[in-house]
Amino acid sequence: MISKVFSLNYPASLILSVLKNNKAGAISLNIISASIGAFIFYTHVPLSIIVLWLGLNFVLFMFRLHIGTRLTYTIKNSLDIKKYLFLYISIILLSALLYGIILTIGVFYDTPGDNLLIFGILMIAPEANAII
Repeated sequence: MISKVFSLNYPASLILSVLKNNKAGAISLNIISASIGAFIFYTHVPLSIIVLWLGLNFVLFMFRLHIGTRLTYTIKNSLDIKKYLFLYISIILLSALLYGIILTIGVFYDTPGDNLLIFGILMIAPEANAII
C-alpha cells in the first residue's frame, strides 16, 4: 500500500481532477492564507521574517502554477509525467513546510495561543474549500 503511494503511478484522470483546482488551491494557500498569517503574526514576529515568508510563498505560488500547467500539458500529450508530478508534490510539501516554520517561529516569539489557533483555523478553511 505504501509503495503504491510513493510510486507516482497514478491514473491521468486522477491527476487532471487534482489539477482542475490548481489555480484556486495555489491562490488560497500561497496568497490568501499567507496574507492572513502575515496579518496575525505582524505584531509578534519581526517584519523581516514575515516579508521573507511572504516572498517564499509567492515564489512557490508562481512555481505551482507553472508546474501545474506543464503537468497538464504532459498528460494531454501522453508524455512522461513523473518528473512534473514529483515537482508538483514537492511544491505543495514545501508550502506546508513554510506554514510549519511560521507557526514554530510564532511560538518562539511568544505569539499568544489564541492567535496561533486562529491562524490554524483560518489556514485550513481556504484549503478545504480549494480541494472541493
